[in-house]
Amino acid sequence: MKNFVATITLNRESKLNTMTPAMGKALLELVPYINASNEIRVVILTGTGEKAFSAGSDIKVLDQYGSNWQLRNRVDYARGIWAIKKPVISKIRGYCIGGGLEMALMSDIRYASENAQFGAGEIKLGWHGGAGNTQLLPRIVSTGKALEMLLTGDLISAVQAEKYGLVDQLFTT
Repeated sequence: MKNFVATITLNRESKLNTMTPAMGKALLELVPYINASNEIRVVILTGTGEKAFSAGSDIKVLDQYGSNWQLRNRVDYARGIWAIKKPVISKIRGYCIGGGLEMALMSDIRYASENAQFGAGEIKLGWHGGAGNTQLLPRIVSTGKALEMLLTGDLISAVQAEKYGLVDQLFTT
């Protein structure tokens, strides 16, 4: 923490900062401290490295849970972001897809590098974004653009994301 700003860094660079249940649990454990602290006025959520903010859930880890949909569907880390009562800024570099996009959508402000790419790729696995994509994306971008992203799973560039209102500002790395 520095200057009343707490930074939460997703730190699995070699796995595109994909989330595991343990990471979701750790995030949940931080929430009461963040909310109670007078020393924290804003939270920055980011990922390690230039390749990805987050590519969502680690699918290989999810397979360990079989049909337990709550564990497979990122409930833990979704609850963590939603429960933070301070402003949350996502600093996005590289891929922001699946559950990574959902975390960014739960943020109050989204800044993205020019190399960022956004997508709701769950549909390509036969899933839907169960932690917020289907509800939040249409509130931020147009309904048509949200449906296009949700139904195709195609990636959009940072420039497109800013044009659609998904990103508040671009930065250079």
